[in-house]
Amino acid sequence: MGRAVAIHVRRQGGAPHEFIAAVARAPRSAAWFAPCLGRAPVSILLLHHDQREASALGSALEQAGYEVHSARAGEDAQAFDPEAFDVVTLGLDGSRELRAATCRGLRARGYLGGIVASSTDAAEVRELLDAGADELVVAPFDAWEVEIRVGVALRRAVTRARMRWGPFELDRVHRSVRLRGVPITLTAREYALLVCLLEAAGEPVARADLLLCIWGRDEEPGSNLVQVHLSRLRDKLGADAPLIETVRGSGYRLRS
Repeated sequence: MGRAVAIHVRRQGGAPHEFIAAVARAPRSAAWFAPCLGRAPVSILLLHHDQREASALGSALEQAGYEVHSARAGEDAQAFDPEAFDVVTLGLDGSRELRAATCRGLRARGYLGGIVASSTDAAEVRELLDAGADELVVAPFDAWEVEIRVGVALRRAVTRARMRWGPFELDRVHRSVRLRGVPITLTAREYALLVCLLEAAGEPVARADLLLCIWGRDEEPGSNLVQVHLSRLRDKLGADAPLIETVRGSGYRLRS
């Protein structure tokens, strides 16, 4: 999905039109996002070495109703559970390469929340967006600017947590699935199987890859467990069971 990103560069004579539009689109209160994300309070992780900068940002975000946590970029960023935070902000600490690597690392770990990154110049913007950032602030910036970017990033995170494929609607936040608008009740493994197939967007998924999606690399379940759970999943799809198609020699896929 493409990103419509507004970048703030300081200019004389007022803020750029793109940034004004971003301000108009983004609610500034954490309470607005809590029902969409399925939890409260909305939680933010600040990855900043500069404690004064982190303190100023943290105070502004807390006043807007967010729960704020702080850590250092780099090694500390690898220690937290991505699912515990709705937005991560990256400061100007460390090298340009470190900021991009932190973004890539978060996305590689499956982080679906918003990422607001700081950059020193426009040349770095594309690199950070390609690495997985949702929003950018170009230094020098004020705390209220970051607050606005957090709101915009959260809107994208809410959208990213939901997907459609054919008659299926997936909500990753609430771990729920609808088929033709009707909720279907799935076990954890049936849900994981369906998510794996949905994310493949109609491409065949090998049995070995389905095993990894459900049981992980360290597990060695019996050879027929994928077939067993797929059979149960098909039963719950009723008349739509043929949507899960066996592709001989390749695995399984969802028909569009």
